[in-house]
Amino acid sequence: LVLSSKIGETFDEGQSTYRFDRASTTDSIARSLNRLQTDHLDIAFVHSDGRDTEIIESTDALSTLVEHKQKGDIRFIGFSGKTVAGHLMAINSGVVDVLMVEYHSMDESQGPVIQAAEAAGIGVLVKKGLAAGRLDPHSAIPFCLEQPAVASVVIGSLQLSHLKDNLRIAKAAIDR
Repeated sequence: LVLSSKIGETFDEGQSTYRFDRASTTDSIARSLNRLQTDHLDIAFVHSDGRDTEIIESTDALSTLVEHKQKGDIRFIGFSGKTVAGHLMAINSGVVDVLMVEYHSMDESQGPVIQAAEAAGIGVLVKKGLAAGRLDPHSAIPFCLEQPAVASVVIGSLQLSHLKDNLRIAKAAIDR
């Protein structure tokens, strides 16, 4: 089990707001620790709103996560961005341990990021591996897991039977 959370986005009364300053990042970590009733998170991801490079260059998000990592509140620093440039900048930051990238057979634009992450020893989680439900899990999950650098695919499910099927598909892909 790997316990992770995201910082940056707050969803309140039907509205998302994004803040990447020191206080907001610290508050987000504290909320996650409290809600999850734990003393540390395995991964804290920066949840980008699409301004990937600006977040990395001009906010306190990553430096604050480094402080929380040094304190033991988090084990690894993640970046969940939207752009190739942002992900490559996160890799080059020297502080990011894992990326969360959108990748599937309908959009392979993050392929170079996955390769760069592997070369840098940075973990990769795939988000939207089923293209927001447009792809069949039987082909989509193995497609994502064929990338040697991909550690996991984040897949939401509304039914336990779908989750069980997706886990079987993933296990079969890994066992190949």
